[in-house]
Amino acid sequence: MSGCTHQTCFHVRIETLGADGRRNVRRRTGEDACGTHIADVVSGMARWAREQRADRAAHVIVYATSRGRSPSGRLGTDPFAALTVSIIPVACS
Repeated sequence: MSGCTHQTCFHVRIETLGADGRRNVRRRTGEDACGTHIADVVSGMARWAREQRADRAAHVIVYATSRGRSPSGRLGTDPFAALTVSIIPVACS
């Protein structure tokens, strides 16, 4: 969350299914958060998904990260660098 000085330990992003049924990861919607701001980030992303993705359901995925993301924005290649802690379905409106 911008302006926060706490260490980020979560990464939150939105995933949808495309028209072809394949998973569509919305990288530009990914955001890092500390434990203090995780609820704000998740609720903001769920609201965005309901408003912008009204044509199909989405999921807000929360990952616990040990070292944050790399400068490229990826979670890294270490399979244990991120642990999925929550998958929150966002229904179509």
